[in-house]
Amino acid sequence: MVSDESKNPASQPSALGSAIEAIERGLCADGAGNDRIPDGERAGFEWRALFRWAESQGLSIPAHLKPERVGGREHDLTFLSSERRWRKFTKPDGCGLIVDFADGSPLLLPATPLQYLKRLRLQNNFWGDDIRLEGIQIQTPGARMISTQPDVQGEAPALDFLQKYLREEFGFRKFNIAPMGYYKSQSYLMGRFAMFDVHPANFVQVSPEIILPIDVIMMEFEGNELTILQASL
Repeated sequence: MVSDESKNPASQPSALGSAIEAIERGLCADGAGNDRIPDGERAGFEWRALFRWAESQGLSIPAHLKPERVGGREHDLTFLSSERRWRKFTKPDGCGLIVDFADGSPLLLPATPLQYLKRLRLQNNFWGDDIRLEGIQIQTPGARMISTQPDVQGEAPALDFLQKYLREEFGFRKFNIAPMGYYKSQSYLMGRFAMFDVHPANFVQVSPEIILPIDVIMMEFEGNELTILQASL
């Protein structure tokens, strides 16, 4: 059981990596890879693997645990005051959003469970965030992934300062593509790492010199997809 204010021992960084590994094993248990799974069925396969993982790890979260606030397109929220963290519920049967190349150009599409969890892990690895997978509400329909993320104190940065910070501190370059996320959002690339849904509300300025992302779409690309993105700079 997970209460609204509990310091749940399941809510550890290792759970995120464990869930990713479990889904990947479930998709290629015979060692043949997952190319044989039709794209339209991939999300269902991944959800079932995630359900099995949550049950085996004791991370099945009861359906009565509800978010306190309606969020945006991807999550609903509860603030855990004793821990200074936000509990984030994916929308029922949703896994957030990712950028894919279904027609050879970047498109914002619903993510599969594996894509979403890898996105969270990349946010941790690239930005030093502390997103933790708390568990899964196993229900059909209405399954949700539940994570927690630190509450970051500060204000939304000015757009011009945010753009300068990303360019000068990290070397990000801005794409010349349609917004991916919020209708005024921007997209950036640094090496093989891309960041979408970039706008001031998704960042916090914690000091005059430091800005931290709190809700961007962070992804890693290679091969032809990376080449397509590089051509959009």
